[in-house]
Amino acid sequence: MSFPIDLYCTNTVGDVTSQSFFGSPVTGRMTKTTSWFACWKLGAPHAGKNSVWYYTKGDVVVNNPGQQAWGYMPANALGTTKAPFPGLRKCTWG
Repeated sequence: MSFPIDLYCTNTVGDVTSQSFFGSPVTGRMTKTTSWFACWKLGAPHAGKNSVWYYTKGDVVVNNPGQQAWGYMPANALGTTKAPFPGLRKCTWG
């Protein structure tokens, strides 16, 4: 896949999940507090009072090495003021 635009911003240290909801398998973990995010999609509501989740690649693989730590973090884990972030594309898959 290619992502023509991405978002580079601060984030909390935390889990990256295979789907955009809590309880989804953890694929990776963010260990750094500045990362890039490729796109967004709607998922489960979270503490950010919305249901926007961002697709990214974790810094460390936790499970399923074939997925290479790719997955989602809830918008409240990112240091942005709007969700979805203006100009960042919606993920093209379900």
